[in-house]
Amino acid sequence: LFARVAARADAASAVSSWLCARATAMAPALRCEVAPMPVDAERFTPPADGAGRAGILFVGRLTAQKALDVLLRALAELPGETLTVVGDGPEGRSLRALADALGVAPRVRWLGALPPH
Repeated sequence: LFARVAARADAASAVSSWLCARATAMAPALRCEVAPMPVDAERFTPPADGAGRAGILFVGRLTAQKALDVLLRALAELPGETLTVVGDGPEGRSLRALADALGVAPRVRWLGALPPH
Protein backbone atom coordinates (compact mmCIF):
# COMPACT_ATOMS: atom_id res chain seq x y z
CA LEU A 1 0.00 0.00 0.00
CA PHE A 2 2.77 2.45 0.93
CA ALA A 3 4.56 1.92 -2.38
CA ARG A 4 1.35 2.68 -4.30
CA VAL A 5 0.69 5.85 -2.32
CA ALA A 6 4.35 6.96 -2.54
CA ALA A 7 4.34 6.46 -6.32
CA ARG A 8 1.70 9.19 -6.56
CA ALA A 9 3.47 11.60 -4.16
CA ASP A 10 5.76 14.43 -5.25
CA ALA A 11 7.79 14.12 -2.05
CA ALA A 12 7.62 12.92 1.53
CA SER A 13 9.06 14.01 4.83
CA ALA A 14 10.08 11.89 7.79
CA VAL A 15 11.33 12.63 11.28
CA SER A 16 14.59 10.69 10.81
CA SER A 17 16.99 9.51 8.16
CA TRP A 18 16.15 5.94 9.22
CA LEU A 19 12.51 6.50 8.26
CA CYS A 20 13.50 8.14 4.95
CA ALA A 21 15.69 5.14 4.16
CA ARG A 22 12.83 2.74 4.93
CA ALA A 23 10.45 4.79 2.76
CA THR A 24 12.81 4.94 -0.22
CA ALA A 25 13.55 1.21 0.15
CA MET A 26 9.84 0.60 -0.45
CA ALA A 27 9.49 3.32 -3.10
CA PRO A 28 12.89 4.02 -4.72
CA ALA A 29 11.64 6.96 -6.83
CA LEU A 30 10.32 8.79 -3.75
CA ARG A 31 12.09 12.02 -2.83
CA CYS A 32 12.24 11.96 0.97
CA GLU A 33 13.53 14.72 3.22
CA VAL A 34 14.22 14.66 6.93
CA ALA A 35 12.21 17.15 8.97
CA PRO A 36 13.09 16.46 12.62
CA MET A 37 10.44 16.88 15.26
CA PRO A 38 10.54 20.45 16.57
CA VAL A 39 11.54 21.31 20.11
CA ASP A 40 9.89 24.06 22.11
CA ALA A 41 12.94 26.30 22.63
CA GLU A 42 11.07 28.34 25.24
CA ARG A 43 10.57 25.26 27.36
CA PHE A 44 13.85 23.43 26.75
CA THR A 45 16.84 25.73 26.89
CA PRO A 46 20.46 24.84 27.57
CA PRO A 47 21.82 25.73 31.01
CA ALA A 48 23.82 28.91 31.48
CA ASP A 49 27.52 28.72 30.65
CA GLY A 50 29.43 27.02 33.42
CA ALA A 51 26.33 25.39 34.89
CA GLY A 52 26.79 21.76 35.76
CA ARG A 53 24.77 18.94 34.31
CA ALA A 54 23.33 15.90 35.99
CA GLY A 55 24.17 12.87 33.88
CA ILE A 56 22.95 11.68 30.50
CA LEU A 57 19.29 11.89 29.45
CA PHE A 58 17.59 9.59 26.93
CA VAL A 59 14.04 10.40 25.85
CA GLY A 60 12.37 8.12 23.33
CA ARG A 61 10.45 4.97 22.61
CA LEU A 62 12.31 1.86 23.74
CA THR A 63 12.71 0.16 20.36
CA ALA A 64 15.70 -1.43 18.65
CA GLN A 65 16.03 1.42 16.15
CA LYS A 66 16.63 3.92 18.99
CA ALA A 67 19.79 1.97 19.95
CA LEU A 68 19.55 2.53 23.68
CA ASP A 69 21.55 -0.70 23.99
CA VAL A 70 24.52 1.16 22.47
CA LEU A 71 24.15 3.93 25.05
CA LEU A 72 24.00 1.37 27.86
CA ARG A 73 27.21 -0.24 26.58
CA ALA A 74 28.86 3.19 26.43
CA LEU A 75 27.69 3.89 29.98
CA ALA A 76 29.59 0.80 31.09
CA GLU A 77 32.76 2.53 29.82
CA LEU A 78 32.00 5.76 31.74
CA PRO A 79 32.49 5.06 35.44
CA GLY A 80 30.50 7.36 37.69
CA GLU A 81 28.23 8.64 34.90
CA THR A 82 24.47 8.26 35.31
CA LEU A 83 21.65 7.81 32.80
CA THR A 84 18.00 8.77 33.06
CA VAL A 85 15.68 7.00 30.62
CA VAL A 86 12.30 8.55 29.81
CA GLY A 87 10.12 6.38 27.62
CA ASP A 88 8.53 3.00 27.23
CA GLY A 89 8.34 0.39 24.54
CA PRO A 90 8.71 -3.23 23.50
CA GLU A 91 12.44 -3.41 24.29
CA GLY A 92 12.06 -2.15 27.87
CA ARG A 93 12.44 -5.50 29.59
CA SER A 94 15.47 -6.59 27.53
CA LEU A 95 17.15 -3.18 27.98
CA ARG A 96 16.75 -3.41 31.76
CA ALA A 97 18.24 -6.91 31.63
CA LEU A 98 21.16 -5.60 29.57
CA ALA A 99 21.77 -2.80 32.08
CA ASP A 100 21.83 -5.46 34.79
CA ALA A 101 24.23 -7.70 32.84
CA LEU A 102 26.56 -4.76 32.13
CA GLY A 103 26.59 -3.79 35.81
CA VAL A 104 25.20 -0.32 35.14
CA ALA A 105 21.67 -0.86 36.49
CA PRO A 106 22.36 1.09 39.72
CA ARG A 107 23.34 4.10 37.59
CA VAL A 108 20.21 4.04 35.38
CA ARG A 109 16.89 5.65 36.36
CA TRP A 110 13.95 4.27 34.37
CA LEU A 111 11.11 6.80 34.50
CA GLY A 112 8.83 5.18 31.93
CA ALA A 113 6.58 7.26 29.69
CA LEU A 114 5.77 10.68 31.14
CA PRO A 115 2.89 13.01 30.30
CA PRO A 116 3.81 16.09 28.26
CA HIS A 117 3.32 18.49 31.18
